[in-house]
Amino acid sequence: MTQILQLNYTLSMTTITFDTLKFSERLINSGMPEKQAKALAEAQAEINEANWRACY
Repeated sequence: MTQILQLNYTLSMTTITFDTLKFSERLINSGMPEKQAKALAEAQAEINEANWRACY
């Protein structure tokens, strides 16, 4: 189905995980086409990573 891509951000003593598989499955289950859900999940992961790098 979808690729499992889990990104972990470690900031001091805090770890934040964004699970793209869970995110895309939620979108698919709500009616979004699978290809679009995968692309959105990957884009969101990239945005999250860029934001964390910019802040820390």
